[in-house]
Amino acid sequence: MLVSPYRKKFSSAFVERGLLQTELEKLNRIYYLQLLSTEKRISSKENKLIDNLVLNFDCAQRATKVYKWRWFLFAMITISLTISSTQFLQFCIISNVIEKFFDTTSDVINLTSIFYMLIYFLLYIPITYYYCEKQSLHNVAIFGSIGLMITSWLKYIGIFIQNFHLILIVQCFCAIFHILLSSIPSRIATTWFPIHEEYLMQAITIFATNLGLIVNFLSLIVINNLEDMIKLTRDLNNYMLLMAILSTLIAIVMGFAFKRNEPEIAPSYIEALRRDNIIQRDNRNFFKSIKILFANKNFILLFLGFGLNIGVFNAFSTILNSIIVYYFPTGQLEAGTLCLITSLLSIFGLFVFAFILARFKRFKSTSLWILRIQSIAFILFSLSLESKSFMIMCFSSILLGIFMVGFQLVGQELAVELTFDMLCEDISVGIINTFGFFCGIIITLGIKKLQEWFSILYGNLCFSLLITVGTIFMSLISSLELKRQEVVDFIDSATGIELEHRKRERFESRQYSRLSSIREAELESLNKS
Repeated sequence: MLVSPYRKKFSSAFVERGLLQTELEKLNRIYYLQLLSTEKRISSKENKLIDNLVLNFDCAQRATKVYKWRWFLFAMITISLTISSTQFLQFCIISNVIEKFFDTTSDVINLTSIFYMLIYFLLYIPITYYYCEKQSLHNVAIFGSIGLMITSWLKYIGIFIQNFHLILIVQCFCAIFHILLSSIPSRIATTWFPIHEEYLMQAITIFATNLGLIVNFLSLIVINNLEDMIKLTRDLNNYMLLMAILSTLIAIVMGFAFKRNEPEIAPSYIEALRRDNIIQRDNRNFFKSIKILFANKNFILLFLGFGLNIGVFNAFSTILNSIIVYYFPTGQLEAGTLCLITSLLSIFGLFVFAFILARFKRFKSTSLWILRIQSIAFILFSLSLESKSFMIMCFSSILLGIFMVGFQLVGQELAVELTFDMLCEDISVGIINTFGFFCGIIITLGIKKLQEWFSILYGNLCFSLLITVGTIFMSLISSLELKRQEVVDFIDSATGIELEHRKRERFESRQYSRLSSIREAELESLNKS
């Protein structure tokens, strides 16, 4: 029979610790087929990773503990990311209101979104690698939240003095501070949360983005009086003042919440192994890791497919208000209500897809079905606008909200799986997100030109075409290597075997003590007689 090199290492490692032969055979049965089947498709880096796990794994020496404090951190970063996310499309969502307030055009208003995406695309990797990775979690959280507070107050001043140029400049800094805040969830996930809750933490950025959209759509409902300029000015000032006050409170609380960078005891065995330098990532040579990453065919296909989808999402969100106002000039209130409901349902869909990934691990098939439904939903949305059928528009909008947001989670989780042993989660996810922002800029400008040259319908149908192209890229992904999941399964199985072995040892020890005491009692009675 073929003998896996992993099997030999498992055997020698556990025999040295005195593992019973029956337990050794049980361990070999569990791992032999699993590891032998993966030998031909795992990289040399992953071979080294599993070798280290085999030779160093000992759950008894690595205690784990989860702290309730993690949920407070979860709440604070969700709120701060929500407020930060509102700044991206804050003025595009209510572009018809801002046009009247500043006496400008929708193309100028769209610059707030385009500038934001451009700065995010250009500075994400430099800021994340050269600042976030070299600073403590406390420093990143404080700097990001203070920056959010300052930009919120500057935006309030820009509205108060009616200076649109100031708002455009501030919008660039909003992107920078959002980069800082968006790097926090993955670090919290690995240092504070057990492995089975990391899917939840990975969804925080997407969840907060949608909460930010909900806040923006609420403003679309509240600030809708275009006739009374005095009331419109007062509503805008109150809205921006509320955001500034909330961001100030968040900055104060964040300084208290992130006093500790990590708990004393690791929340998971993987984090414990990281702290012992058994699991290491090649962050010492960042650009070499990027080069290796883009030599991976699957990652390139994910990079292109995910980037197109996120680009469509960003472009569609940017020009959505102008599209709806074109077809329904007096339907701002109804459109705001519809978008609000769609965003709420998309959050529900987000957690549904998170459960599907955690339960079934069907990354490729899930992403393909999501993209197909998106493409159909865009066609329905375009036709509903042309026919001015509000019911079909509602149905297609809900489908778009649920599945466009759901694909963000699936794509980000797949990026983490493919790059688990190479880069930190926030960098690998950030790489595909930055390409999404770059695509968003190109698609926004391109769709606006199509709408000007031909009609709104052609621009909307182009969204469906781009989603179809993204689907083709995703369908070409083959032989997925779920590296993180392999290591998680590896550790979970080994933990169960070792704990069972120790439980059996304790039972045999108690049995031996009981028999020894009985034997001593018998000898004592014989001596007395």
